[in-house]
Amino acid sequence: MTRQEHLNFCKICTHQKKDLNLGIVCTFSGAIADFNEECETFEEDATRRMKMDNQNAAIAIDGRLAGQGKRFANFLIDQLFLLG
Repeated sequence: MTRQEHLNFCKICTHQKKDLNLGIVCTFSGAIADFNEECETFEEDATRRMKMDNQNAAIAIDGRLAGQGKRFANFLIDQLFLLG
């Protein structure tokens, strides 16, 4: 598994702690995750899971919204058709 795949588990685990040099590490081993398929000590923290789900939803919404530049360009095109 890649580090990012490990972090998908570690970010919502109750047994995580933050290390200034390594990032998120396990409180049991004091090291970054090194499991292959699943972590034997994984315990989901419902609060962290909900927070992460909300962040992922916000990112998905931001990706679908048009930026100000695109909205302004569409406004100008609409005005040209209204005047013409």
